[in-house]
Amino acid sequence: MNGGTVTLGAYGGGALADVDGTTTVNIISGTVGNAYGGGLGQLADAGAGKEAIAAIVTGDASVTVSGGITTNVFGCNNLNGSPKGEVTVTIQTDANVTNVYGGGNQAAASVSPVVNINGGTSDKVFGGGYGATAVLTGSPAVNVSGGTVSHDVYGGGALANVTGNPTVSVSGGAVTHDVYGGGALADVTGNTTVSLTGGAVGGAYGGALGSAEVAAKVYGDTYVHLDGSKVTETGIFGANNLNGTPTGHVKVHVTSTTPRDGEDYDVPAVYGGGNLSAYEPTDANDYAEVLIENCDNSIEYVYGGGNAAPVPATDVKIYGANAINHAFAGGNGAGDGNPGADVGYKGYFSQGNATIYGTGEAKIKVLGGTVNNVYGGSNTLGYIRGGTYVSVDNPEEDDPHTSCELNVGKVYGGGNEADIDCDIHMDLDCNEGGQILYAGANNANVHGNIILNIHSGTYGQVFC
Repeated sequence: MNGGTVTLGAYGGGALADVDGTTTVNIISGTVGNAYGGGLGQLADAGAGKEAIAAIVTGDASVTVSGGITTNVFGCNNLNGSPKGEVTVTIQTDANVTNVYGGGNQAAASVSPVVNINGGTSDKVFGGGYGATAVLTGSPAVNVSGGTVSHDVYGGGALANVTGNPTVSVSGGAVTHDVYGGGALADVTGNTTVSLTGGAVGGAYGGALGSAEVAAKVYGDTYVHLDGSKVTETGIFGANNLNGTPTGHVKVHVTSTTPRDGEDYDVPAVYGGGNLSAYEPTDANDYAEVLIENCDNSIEYVYGGGNAAPVPATDVKIYGANAINHAFAGGNGAGDGNPGADVGYKGYFSQGNATIYGTGEAKIKVLGGTVNNVYGGSNTLGYIRGGTYVSVDNPEEDDPHTSCELNVGKVYGGGNEADIDCDIHMDLDCNEGGQILYAGANNANVHGNIILNIHSGTYGQVFC
């Protein structure tokens, strides 16, 4: 389409008929309400005497928007039916699009759409579909290499579940708010992967968004890899944002960061858990994992746990960093109204409504890099149930991860201002020139035993 106005919709497929071949929709300019790679279709309505009609596209379907204004772009069908081949949606050049979907509006589909954001402006981008009936059976891929997404990017759907393994890649352009491996208010039944290698994002979540009414889930593992994208707002999270959880393993992996203008640290924070949303895996022994390696990293706060959100256990390993200001085995309970970030308590221990889950162990191991402050516990509020484990050492010779020179300043067996109601285990080796070693917390009580082993290294002062 080159110019003009289409108020309702532009379809690659038929209204109530099949297309025995491929469809291609190109929008170069003009104004379009909705654009579909597939057809319209019809839902059954006994009262109106209508039977269900699936408008099938037997081959590939593609939609490319390079200019003009389009409200919604769908790779698949509107009401009923689906393409059967490859589905591709591309936004580029001077396009102005409100919402982009790899799936359909109300129509279910069994495809693995590819959504490419190469330029233009978009509001929200989804690998899956829109409505609750637009279930996508497949593994969508969302690739952002240019342009601007003014709100969020999702590997999953808006209200539509995805049965598969979504992937999201940001290699260029800018996502003003957040990137999600999962859906907005919808589930993903497989694993999610978020890869951040360039461009800029506000923040990123391995899991889903969720809301007060909807606990969006990822019924699999989540993996977020930060390897060069600029993180401008909240930070990187392994689990969900507002409600819901992954039920498999969550992992955040940092190998390279990019400076923010006017900031001392490239990334504001990295969390193994979620934001306001508990991480509740199916495996009782699972944990939130954070892995940081290479020397080209600068992070202000590293947390094994979540932000105002509990996790069953944590495991933080730091092999390298140019600069990490604070690294916690626990979570972030700082800020007004923050109920805490517990490890091993589901609910909030500070509010008296917590139940036990997971091993409750909070572990942090520093094997390389410059880390100013290391804590076995949480920040301001967050209870650890199963013990804190702090280790400072060089990696083994056969360790596959990339490390750099070990330089740790202050080490605390407990938290910052968060009380400890468990045992503290500290095992320290090889750190030369450490400033101060505190077997307890920074400014909090410890109600438990302290086991401290110093094998080698030097510290200016040691407090037990």
